[in-house]
Amino acid sequence: MKTRLIFVGGFLGAGKTTLLTYCAKALEQQGYRVAVVTNDQGQELVDTLMMLDQWTAAGEVVGGCFCCRFHDLVAVIEQLSATRQPDIILAEPVGSCTDIISTVIKPLESKYPDRYEVAPFSVVVDPTRDLSTFPESMLQLFRWQIEEADQVIINKIDVLSTEARELHLNQLQTAFPNTPFVSLSARSGEGVDGWLTQILAQSRQPHNVVPIDYIVYAEAEAVLGWLNASLTLQSDSAFSAKGWVDDFLESLAQHIATANADIAHVKTHLQSGDTRLKASLTGNASQIGWDIVEDRSVSEATVLVNARVRCEPDVLESIVRLAAQEVAEKYQASLTFQHVECFSPSAPEPIFRM
Repeated sequence: MKTRLIFVGGFLGAGKTTLLTYCAKALEQQGYRVAVVTNDQGQELVDTLMMLDQWTAAGEVVGGCFCCRFHDLVAVIEQLSATRQPDIILAEPVGSCTDIISTVIKPLESKYPDRYEVAPFSVVVDPTRDLSTFPESMLQLFRWQIEEADQVIINKIDVLSTEARELHLNQLQTAFPNTPFVSLSARSGEGVDGWLTQILAQSRQPHNVVPIDYIVYAEAEAVLGWLNASLTLQSDSAFSAKGWVDDFLESLAQHIATANADIAHVKTHLQSGDTRLKASLTGNASQIGWDIVEDRSVSEATVLVNARVRCEPDVLESIVRLAAQEVAEKYQASLTFQHVECFSPSAPEPIFRM
C-alpha cells in the first residue's frame, strides 16, 4: 500500500499549519495513521511543537525549503514511514517558497512511484492579506504560488461576510480562470471535511510547469528578515502566560511599525510544564490569532519565536530582543535568550527541477 502524500503550500500566515492540524485530527478520528512534515529556513520551529502538542507524529526539514533539502525531505518521510507506518503524510513547505510541483512533487513521483502517491497540490490563500507594502518581487512570488496550484484554498472565510467571500472568490477566479477554488475556514473547520474528502479521492493530474524567474524569486525571499529564537523566563512570582504572550506580540508589532517594517508572519509558542500556548500575527495591525490557549499562571516558561518581517535581519533581531525584554520587565521576570538566528534567506537552489 502506497503512502499518500498531501502537500499544502501558500504564503506566510495563510493558515497552512492550522489547516494541517485540523486535518491530522480529523483523519486520525477516521482511523488513518497520520504524520506531518514541517519545513523552515532555520532551526527550532513553532509549527513542529504545535503538532507535537496535539500528539501528532511529526518530522521537520530545516535549514532550507523542501526543494533545496530534497534528500532531507525524503529521509524524514522514510523515517516516519518506518517508525509510524502512516497511511497519510501531510507536508507544509516554507511559506516564501514556490515552484513546488517541479522541484518537489515531480521528483517524488518520478523517483518513488511504488512508495508514494502524491495528492493534488493545494495552495492556501488568506483573502484578508494585504501585500501592498511589499515589493513587486514578493507580489510576483505570491502570484506564482497560486499559478502552480492544482487547487487553491480560500481560507479564513469565518471572518468574512457572504458578500466579501463572493468578492474575493470572483477576483481570484478572474485573475486565475483555469484554477479550481474551494473556500473553507481552517480555524472553525467550516468546509474542511469536504475538501479533505475530495483531496483523498483525487489523483494528481499532469500540470504545466509555471515559468519561474529565479532571480526575481531570490529577490523576493531576500526581502525578509528571518528570525528563529528560543528564550526562557523565570520569576519569583507567578504571572499570566497568556498575558505575557499578548503583551509581547503587541509590543513587537508596535516596534516593527515604528521601524517602518512589515510583518509577514510572527509565531510564538510558550511552554511551562503542561501549559501550552501558540499565537501568531499576520500583519502589523492584525489581531492576535490563537491556536492553543491555556490561560494559567506560571513562574517559568520556555518561549519560541519565529518571525518573518520585511526589514534587515539586524533590525529584526534588535526589535525582538527589545520587545521581549520590555515585557519580561513588566512581569518582573528574568529573561535569557538560549538560541537566536536571524538572516535573510539565500537564493533558492533546488536539487531537481522537472
